[in-house]
Parts: sequence; structure tokens; C-alpha cells
Amino acid sequence: MKPLPQIVKSPKLQLLVDGEPFLILGLQWDCNSCYSEIEMMPLFEEAKKLGCNTAVTPLYWESIEPEFGQYDFTTVDRRIEVCRKLGLRLVLLWFGGYKNAECCYAPSYIRNDHKTYQKVIRPDGSIQDKTLCPNGEAALERDQLAFKQLCRHLREVDEERTVILIQVENETGIIDTPRCYCPKCNEIFAQQEWLKEYGTRADEAFAAWSLSRYVDRVALAGKEEYPLPIYVNAALGGYPAQRPGRDYFSGGPITRWLSIWQKFASNIDFISPDIYMSSYPVFNRICSEFKIEGNPLYIAETSTDLYGRAEKNVFYAIGLHGAIGFDPWAIDRSFPSWFDPPLVRRYDLHWAPRALDLRDSYIAIGSALKQVALAAGTPRLVTFVEEEGDRGDSFSLGGYEWRVIYPLTDGGRGMLIDEGEGKFILLGTNFMIQPFTPAPDVEPVPVIKLERGHFEKDKWICHAKVTREVGRGERPIRVEEGQAFIIQLGKF
Repeated sequence: MKPLPQIVKSPKLQLLVDGEPFLILGLQWDCNSCYSEIEMMPLFEEAKKLGCNTAVTPLYWESIEPEFGQYDFTTVDRRIEVCRKLGLRLVLLWFGGYKNAECCYAPSYIRNDHKTYQKVIRPDGSIQDKTLCPNGEAALERDQLAFKQLCRHLREVDEERTVILIQVENETGIIDTPRCYCPKCNEIFAQQEWLKEYGTRADEAFAAWSLSRYVDRVALAGKEEYPLPIYVNAALGGYPAQRPGRDYFSGGPITRWLSIWQKFASNIDFISPDIYMSSYPVFNRICSEFKIEGNPLYIAETSTDLYGRAEKNVFYAIGLHGAIGFDPWAIDRSFPSWFDPPLVRRYDLHWAPRALDLRDSYIAIGSALKQVALAAGTPRLVTFVEEEGDRGDSFSLGGYEWRVIYPLTDGGRGMLIDEGEGKFILLGTNFMIQPFTPAPDVEPVPVIKLERGHFEKDKWICHAKVTREVGRGERPIRVEEGQAFIIQLGKF
């Protein structure tokens, strides 16, 4: 039996799959694309063609429990089956009691019975009937039981470890009010010194405490059956001039409340941002905010619209920040610009042009997946990405000086990994690169060997020898169409 996927620190935080370092090059399905095989199934093969190695698909509580206490895992089994056939891994998104701060994917008996399954109460005593009270026990017990049944089923049917992660709930939070003001919540709130510790943020802090405990208990119920790594995702917010519950989901695992979530959701393995602000300064800032002690960075969602930059930001996330995975939303839906063409159109599987850009990034990184996973976020790996107006880049690595030249397409991106003794792994697309001796001479370095190919774990598979195309080092190495190379440089 294969080992369970796990998060380890050796020395940095990594995801191990089948006992090997692994990077998730993911694509997520639209929120409503997994109700039927008609829409869901054809997209798996397209994801594979796009260079994706992991399919990330919503799983609806109302679908696996269509009647009270009756469970149906047919749709789960079909996903596992097709992923095994295509060589993909699978991440399941549990749309349980919370999805975008609502219970809209819970069974109808949960959604419609406000007395048994308590919903949020506003300060004036009125009911906000879209969101569960996080301190209500009845809905929590049903959520726990359904998730427990799911994990038990996975334990029984997935000895191949096709499913490698589960996201429990989705973008948790409270809307329309900072917290629930029901009698039970008010009683708990009064028993602790929330106002003294958090001041004007007390209600929001209480919501974070309540939600983290709810999610933790659901996660624990599943792990008792099958201890896969479990994570939560964060709908970002809480910035200046924003109101909790109005302008963003109150109490979710945003930057401000990461300490509360880490403390009270100990059964959650990591907390992941949904980053839809795609400019590279903002993207990199948010990545840095979630790279806190004990929390591996995983980009749970990111934009796929015309300005989403997923093909570039995956290099920043993995190469610069050492992320364990990258998961754009969605293969079949554009966001936040809803009406941009999706990466893959559902009805005829037509690819948008920018799908080719993401494919080149995924193919390049996937060609040296384990090697990137080991080196990412360390001084052994340098990432470079062409931004508007850039003509090139330069850096030192492995005792050599390197000069990168962009062809002014606004699309160059790559990684260079130092393997020691003049050996390097180069990957990416749309750039040229050339090695030099250090200053003051700065002379071209002879290229002893240059091969294009890919790794299968530790084994290099050569596709072509291309040393002659770059002479003995006097001409740059050209990288295009999502390629990977082994370079052996001469001594100086």
C-alpha cells in the first residue's frame, strides 16, 4: 500500500505524495460543474493536456447526502477512476456547511430548517438565514457525520492515494453582520474578554474563533477515519475602509486572524489564500503574508481571466515563495471578469489563447517537478519573470554570472536550479539566457553539454542534444514553448 500524502519539514515544509516531494500544478472546476458527468468528465482530459497534474473539484454535501442519512459516493468514484486513468491526482473541495460564507450546498433539510439548524442572528434579533451559526451543534454534527462518511469511503476505495488533499468547507465567514448574536453566541462572548483584547475588532475576532472551532471539528471527524492532509482557503479582505460582514466575510482565515485559526484549528494542516489581485507586487505581498511559521504556502484559488497572469504568478508562487501548489479558478470559468472566455469552453472544449500560456508554464515546471519541489524557495533556485517594459535580467548562481534576455513579448519566465559542479537545470519559456565568468572578466562560459528533455522523478530523459545550437557558449541558450534543459558548464 502506498504511503499517505503528508506535509513534512525537511528542512522546509513540503508536500510528499507516494513518499516523494510533489508540487500541485492544479486546475479547479467551476463551483457548479460537478453535478453531472456531462460537464465534469470531459474536462479531466483537457486539464491533462494543459500540463496539469492535479484536478481540484468541488464535492457538494447535498449530492452525497441526497436524503437524510443516505449517502451516495458515485460521483467521487468516477473522479477517482478518471484521474487514475489519466495519471492525475485529485483534490476534493468539501462544500459542506460553509461555501462563500453560506450554507447553499448543504442538503435542503439543513438550509430550510432554521429552528433545528440554527442560522446567524443579527444584532437586532432578525435572522440571516443564509449562514449557519458556527456555534450551533445540530448542523455541525450533520456536517461532521457526512464528512466522516466521505473520508471512510476514501479509505476503503483509494489505496492508490489518488486523492491527495481535501479542502474542508470553502471561504468560511459570516455575511451581513460581524458575528452571530444568538443567545448562545452572546453568552459565550460575555464569558471571555473579547473587548479587552480586541477592542473594536472584538466581534470579528469572536467570529474567527467560532468558525475555526467549527471547521476544526469537521476536519477531526474526517481524520479519525482517514488522515489525509486537510486545508482551508481564505477569501481575502479586512483591508482599510472595509467593514466585516459587509465588504468581506467576517471571521474567515484572513491575514489578521491567522493566529486565531492556527491556534484553534489544530487539525487543519494549512491555510491558503485565494488571490484574485493578480498584479505581481500584490500577489507577492499576499504570498509573503501566508508564509508564516508552520504554514506551507498553497495558492488555493487565483484568477483565470484575461488579466489573471496565472502563467506568470505560478513562477513567483513556486519558485520565489516555495509554494507546494498552485490552483487557478477555474478551467471552465473566468473570474473575476465573468464574461472573459474560459480557459476551456465546456460545450466544445475550445481553448482560449491564454490557456496555451498556462500550459507552457505547467509543462516547463512539470518537466522537473521533483527537482523544483526540492529547490523552490531556497538559494539554489532563481526565478525570473518578464514584466511590462523589462528587457532582461541578470543574477549570480553556482559561481557563474547569468544574463537573461527577453524578446519583448511580455511572456518570458523561467527558473534556473544549481545542481552543483557546474550542472544546472533550466526551464521555462520565451527567453534567452547565457552564462559568464564572474567580474572583472565576464567572458562567455563554454557549454559542455546541453540537452532538452524531462525528469521522471530522479531520472533524466533526454529528448534532444542541442549543444551545437549555442556553439561553445558564445551564443545564448534559447528557451521556448515550455521546455526544460540540463546544462553542464565548463570550468574557468
